[in-house]
Amino acid sequence: MNRLLPVFLIGFSLALLFQGCSSGDFESQILPYEDRNGNLFSEEVFPETGLEAQNGDSGAVSGSNSGLDSGLASSYGPSSGSDSGSDSGSDFSSGSSSDPKACSASKLQDIVAPATSSNAFVRVDCMLNLKSSDVITKRLVYEGAGASNLTLNCNNAKLLGNNGVNDGKDMITVKSIQDGSTYSRPENIKISNCIVEGSIRVMGLGQNGEAESVLLSSRSSGHTARAQQAAPRNIEFNNIAIYSKNRVPLYFSPGVTYSKILNSTFKGTSGSVVVYLDAESAYNTIKNNEFNVTTKSREVIAIDGSANNQIINNKLTELGNGGIFLYRNCGEGGTIRHQTPSYNVISNNYFYYNNYDGKLPPIWLSSRDGARNYCEHDKGYTFGSSESNLDHASSNIISNNKIQKLSPSKMIRLGGSATKNVISGNKQVE
Repeated sequence: MNRLLPVFLIGFSLALLFQGCSSGDFESQILPYEDRNGNLFSEEVFPETGLEAQNGDSGAVSGSNSGLDSGLASSYGPSSGSDSGSDSGSDFSSGSSSDPKACSASKLQDIVAPATSSNAFVRVDCMLNLKSSDVITKRLVYEGAGASNLTLNCNNAKLLGNNGVNDGKDMITVKSIQDGSTYSRPENIKISNCIVEGSIRVMGLGQNGEAESVLLSSRSSGHTARAQQAAPRNIEFNNIAIYSKNRVPLYFSPGVTYSKILNSTFKGTSGSVVVYLDAESAYNTIKNNEFNVTTKSREVIAIDGSANNQIINNKLTELGNGGIFLYRNCGEGGTIRHQTPSYNVISNNYFYYNNYDGKLPPIWLSSRDGARNYCEHDKGYTFGSSESNLDHASSNIISNNKIQKLSPSKMIRLGGSATKNVISGNKQVE
């Protein structure tokens, strides 16, 4: 009995600490316990079963690492002081003609003109305020520091990429551009009230973890900091309706930080996942969204070597291939993933299952742990995924999530390298 007392006190303290994270009650009747990896539970969860998380990977998939600066270990999730941007979207600029940054008449004419094979996109460097009747078939590209501090309010205008000139392309791209030995990155962009038939991507060093610039950077220490310094920061998407067709609907590429997807809906199909947080990205927020996308073989949300993110108050359906998986890609394309999928908060989400065959769970920590044939492609270095093929999902908080028709014991699965995670208050609902 004396040996159980310290564990009980730890669990009670954690319950008080995270009470403000959710409106739900912790399951106080369940005595917390700690496993041999230091994971603290208030409910039973399934250990890793040896089943692979996915079938094959697409070329857009990557992730892994050895961790952020040790200073991040002092708290879970993004600090409130760094969390800029409103969840309501009420602070968007009108982009009116009186605004010196408002798009000119000629720029507006270029934006609304039909896309052609020789004129398929437009660079946006101004405050853009569309009309609800507008139908945009060109890709909107925000690139470099010159695109910082801008807003796009679609006012429910449509961005149509599926089945047109831009079929299979990203209808909104926010990207850094190389400027000599450094990168010019866009910051503080807010995009709201858009109907997007297509996909969205935010990218810095490269469009995914296998890009040459990402690969080269990964071969020396300090890669996480370089990737984050090069990538867009504080990019907010609010009240976006995304209808995807096979392509990943929303992709945050390596190094993207402090960015958000809020109050949005996802429908359609994806050949991979629905939302991808790639390696070395951090401090991003996925909140108040609904996911109803049919994936070919992948989970809904991939946390691939991404840390300190918040995934809160979302509703996920179409979960036959899994819900939210935390891992890091070991060596795909030869890139060393430096950061581990750690210090993430997954709380107050609702998982709906109509049918379930028991193979892939709603939440899986360390879902891969080296179970890929390319894990040795980054060997030869003493850091990151070159040093260890395991995922090392650690110090994450999984709390107060609800799942329809399944018990919490089937809600969460732990891989062998998942350590020091806090799992509490997750419940079955009818």
